[in-house]
Amino acid sequence: MSITLDASAQKMDEAEQRLQNVVYALPLLLEAHKSKRAALVGILGAALARALND
Repeated sequence: MSITLDASAQKMDEAEQRLQNVVYALPLLLEAHKSKRAALVGILGAALARALND
């Protein structure tokens, strides 16, 4: 049982780290050239979906 909990906790930590990485990247949208913003939004959206297992 503890092995399952440890693995579950590790997966949660990894998911939190991925989510945090996406959030930290949001200011890039302000700096990105307007012709590149749509692509960046798509990349961040895909990363967010992966982080949330969506």
